[in-house]
Amino acid sequence: ATYAETLASYETARDDVLVNGYAVSMDGREWRRDNLEALERLIDKYRTLAANSSGSNIFDRARVGVPYRS
Repeated sequence: ATYAETLASYETARDDVLVNGYAVSMDGREWRRDNLEALERLIDKYRTLAANSSGSNIFDRARVGVPYRS
């Protein structure tokens, strides 16, 4: 999964806990209202990772290639 996909799943888990009830299971983990702070830290981490990985790769030009010069 990409950073953006992981971020979206954690945000969904947070929203489900806040809206639908006390606890939600996601990827084998249970998120509860009392550990919402840890979930928010993960969301912040993946938000930063997703922002840093979106199109800012220094090797993006390598995919296009360099034309031959004589």
